[in-house]
Amino acid sequence: MAPTSQKPLALKSVRPNVMEVEYGAFRGYVDVIDHSQQTPMCKTYFCRTVWPSRDMAEQQAMELARGLQRARAPGASRAMLLTAGLSDATAGRKPLEFVPVSLVKQQPTVPVAKRHLRLVA
Repeated sequence: MAPTSQKPLALKSVRPNVMEVEYGAFRGYVDVIDHSQQTPMCKTYFCRTVWPSRDMAEQQAMELARGLQRARAPGASRAMLLTAGLSDATAGRKPLEFVPVSLVKQQPTVPVAKRHLRLVA
């Protein structure tokens, strides 16, 4: 049986982010980090438009990142989308996803009737 040469697993990280180019003007960009070689290579793609709101720039950066993730190189087996630099709403996270349940105030299932002050005293 002939030995087969196994190619190392090609992994790419796609990381969208937003920077403030001047006061009140935001621009989205995406870092694509290729981990397939000895030393990781990073390439940055910038969005075309500068937005007056951070939310719009984050949305455009996320769209660009998803497009780059779909159009990955044929040798790449996986492209991971890392959204830690974006807000929770843009990244698709729930607002209290990382908060322990013990710290979240639970809504009562049965409505509590308020007593009148005269009844308590």
